[in-house]
Amino acid sequence: SFHYSVEHWKNPMAIQEKNYNKLRAGWDLLIDIDSKLGLDESKAAVMIIRNFLARYSIKNFGLKFSGRRGFHVCLPWIMFPKEINYSKAEVMYPEVPRILSSFLRDKISDELMKELLKKKSAKELIATLEEPPSSLSPYFFVEVEKNWGNRHMFRAPFSLNEKTWLVSLPMKYSDIADFSAEKAAPQNALDSGFVDFFAGEENEAEAFLIDAMDWHSMQQKEKPKPAKKIYYENK
Repeated sequence: SFHYSVEHWKNPMAIQEKNYNKLRAGWDLLIDIDSKLGLDESKAAVMIIRNFLARYSIKNFGLKFSGRRGFHVCLPWIMFPKEINYSKAEVMYPEVPRILSSFLRDKISDELMKELLKKKSAKELIATLEEPPSSLSPYFFVEVEKNWGNRHMFRAPFSLNEKTWLVSLPMKYSDIADFSAEKAAPQNALDSGFVDFFAGEENEAEAFLIDAMDWHSMQQKEKPKPAKKIYYENK
């Protein structure tokens, strides 16, 4: 099992904690999708994400099977503007990828919940949880990228998943409806042909990024301010 970093580096052998921003040359947005309910629910999330990205005229995103229960969606570095709010985009890591993934999760939440309820009743969904929640969220059942760490790694295309020995197989979006895990078995994977997981057009995701940054600014403004503490003097 081989893993890639989402960060691009000018000189990987020279990396030290103090020079990350100096050596980072860019980053890819990697959206990890996984569902304990099964592959069909992960497929539903991919389809909703694809429709969401299409609203921003994004059509070249990378897609691959994770090798187990989900998929990886990639928006490569070439898709993003290289300057954001007068700062170099490569140094705005991991803040900007976190904002993009949070914005995406917020905007697809209702549609994803409706799609899950078409497949299973609310009672059936709740039965998969350890304890009943106060309110339903699709992210109890389908994980869509949320834990974006400072050093974010993902399984490399065509690498084997060490738990299933299935291939992390890149595919075209048109292949997802008929996809099954059997197609990712090592003896079958080469029959699928080569699909570029990192394909994209220059600045293709610029509008997506602008909306995400605006959304994040509004979220910051709407955060409730902590109540002021009042102190009384004893007389």
